[in-house]
Amino acid sequence: MNKANISSVLMGILGGILMSFVILHIMRSMSFHLSGFRILPAVLAACALPLCYGFVRKMNLSASLTEVFSVLTSFIITILYGMAAGKPADITAGNTLIWDLLPLSALLHGCAMAAVVLFNRFAWKD
Repeated sequence: MNKANISSVLMGILGGILMSFVILHIMRSMSFHLSGFRILPAVLAACALPLCYGFVRKMNLSASLTEVFSVLTSFIITILYGMAAGKPADITAGNTLIWDLLPLSALLHGCAMAAVVLFNRFAWKD
């Protein structure tokens, strides 16, 4: 890997940390449930967030690497949040938050990854 690719990956990880805060806030406002038309703005926001990192092209970095690592990092952080925040005080009880959060996070990040791949495939070439 060259210096530009390493910088792109690092920029993507940083962007993923920021993206995870926004995605977690969106999911909390939805009470971690997939329901009705409230999911549409969440999907649109999730798809738009990684595409905001297109400015890295001006810095001679790979926007596609940055965007992909941003989505992956955000997904990992949201899953870790679900495992940590949903940990019950009673050891015999199950973690119910992770079962609510996992499908919602997978949907939002899956749509975001699809948007990144499609946008970079058809609109830009790194």
